[in-house]
Amino acid sequence: MKEEMNLLPLDLPKRKRPNQPKRKELVFILGSVLILLAIYGTLFFLDWSCQNEIKRVEENITSKSEYQVIYTNLTFQNEVLKDRTHIQESINRNKDLPLKALTQIHNAIPDGVMVLNYAFRDDMMTISGETRKKETILEFKEKLSVVDLFKAINLVNTNTKQQTAGDNKNQINEEIWQFTFDIQMNEV
Repeated sequence: MKEEMNLLPLDLPKRKRPNQPKRKELVFILGSVLILLAIYGTLFFLDWSCQNEIKRVEENITSKSEYQVIYTNLTFQNEVLKDRTHIQESINRNKDLPLKALTQIHNAIPDGVMVLNYAFRDDMMTISGETRKKETILEFKEKLSVVDLFKAINLVNTNTKQQTAGDNKNQINEEIWQFTFDIQMNEV
């Protein structure tokens, strides 16, 4: 029998070892674990430093009485600000009330009545004027009583005075009626 010999190189497949992991897998796992430990350590250090900073600030707040004064001062200033805005609102609410009242009075003035003086305080208005006829005073009061802006109209005073007009030759004596109204305003 003949024996033959093969001189060609043989490529035998390498045997896999089933219980041993590959070297690349081992390096990857170890690298991942080291990276996770580094991240966890960094986060732990940052948390620790933030907790220390919070404790230090809390100790400063509790030890200093200035902060407590600031808080009480802020509440006081807040109350003052609320009162100030309330006052400004109440002032501005009836700011145009005198102008509206004068416009309504101007529209209600009958012929022959001359308004000489007016004063406005809070929700009361006082008007003084003159006319030649007593009836025009009552007509003026009736026209004012129709206006919705006025709550109550009181005729306070009526007087007569003599007026002399003209030159020395022709002296005319006229009777002039003076009147005063107190008018109470409605809230707008």
